[in-house]
Amino acid sequence: MSGLSIKQRVTLFYASVMLLFILLVMTVLYVTLDIQLTHVSHQVLERSVKDAFDDIDMPGDWLEIPNDFDFFINDVTLLIYGQEGTKVIGHAPQDFPEGIALRSDTHQRFTSERESWQVYDLYTEYPNETGLWVRGVYSRSNSKQTLRNVLLIMLFALPVLVAIALVAGYLVTKRAFAPVSQIQKTAEQIIKNKDLSRRIGLRGNKRDEIYSLATTYDQLLDRIETAFEQEKQFTSDVSHELRTPVSVVISQAEYALSQNDPEIMRKSLGSVLRQSEHMSLLIAQLLDLSRTGHALQSMKYERFNLAELCDMVVDEHQENANNKNIQFIKKLDHRIEINADQTQIMRALINLISNSISYGKENGFIMVDLHSTENRIILSITDDGVGIAPEHLEHIFNRFYQADEARTKGRLSNTGLGLTMVKQIIEAHGGEITVQSTLAVGSTFTISLPKSSEQES
Repeated sequence: MSGLSIKQRVTLFYASVMLLFILLVMTVLYVTLDIQLTHVSHQVLERSVKDAFDDIDMPGDWLEIPNDFDFFINDVTLLIYGQEGTKVIGHAPQDFPEGIALRSDTHQRFTSERESWQVYDLYTEYPNETGLWVRGVYSRSNSKQTLRNVLLIMLFALPVLVAIALVAGYLVTKRAFAPVSQIQKTAEQIIKNKDLSRRIGLRGNKRDEIYSLATTYDQLLDRIETAFEQEKQFTSDVSHELRTPVSVVISQAEYALSQNDPEIMRKSLGSVLRQSEHMSLLIAQLLDLSRTGHALQSMKYERFNLAELCDMVVDEHQENANNKNIQFIKKLDHRIEINADQTQIMRALINLISNSISYGKENGFIMVDLHSTENRIILSITDDGVGIAPEHLEHIFNRFYQADEARTKGRLSNTGLGLTMVKQIIEAHGGEITVQSTLAVGSTFTISLPKSSEQES
């Protein structure tokens, strides 16, 4: 059995079950037929014996029997016995055993060397106080022959039925496992051609377990393909981001080495230092982004007051805001609590408020608004800074994406990774983040989170 395929094992199991079922049905039919034949023989015996009493009479010491009286009727042999059990008239069938006791209104079964017999006796007492026995003897040879014929038919039919069961089981199993074969072939094609875009695309009953398996497999392929493409894009983006500063460092170092003017060398080294700091920051934020991704896979949910967290983050950034004379405006509903990973939510808030300060204008403002609807918690951070051009809005959360130079000029901290991390954190909590912005007017980042979470602390 271990060397057989699943389809073969299922087919054999199906055929075995069908074989047992067929044997059970045949056994029931055989036993039922035997019982029915026995019942019919009882009825024939009783009717024949009772009809005999209707034809004979015993007015005195003699027995009156009609001339046309038939001692063999309906395959029943009739024997007449006196009151003491002595046979008066009639011939017992050949091989019928002698000396069988008379029992009134009772069916008896006897077996000789060659035959099986059914016997029925009936006693009647006449007005002259003389009694008479009539015995009916029925040979079961016809019944036994019928049973033998039925058994032979069953034995001949059994292999045919088993073969039909095997074929039917194979066809049903083959049809049932066809989707599995499709899944296997698709997987083999993906491995052979290294094509993650292929899908099973199974059509069928949506309640079928194999259909659900195929759908889950397609969803898994979607995630694998997305992750693979993101990894390729990430590698390409990192290479692109590092290529420019590395090229600048090399060119400036070579230029400085070719010059004897200390001022030129100082400027070149300053450029090398700035690009090195930029690369260091980029690597640090890449590491931070990677750690965030791992942390989001095992978040620690706890219930906390979101307004108090906003207060704490604002207080931590107050000094930086004061350097640009930026005023914080807080509209916080202190009744709002949320079940979430407090550390990750804090990181998202720190990033958004830091960006608002970095891109905010002198003597401007930053408004932090926290309120709730029936099912959602809404947190928005608004500034009156440089804003974002419309063509950049749909890409602002993409990894390494940076808006126009006017927005990022002179800002070493901008690597295009911060908002990507914020989006990851919010979406990991079942929320979403959107942005509305107008150039030279300001930007509003809005976070929407569910009030309740499937992850309870």
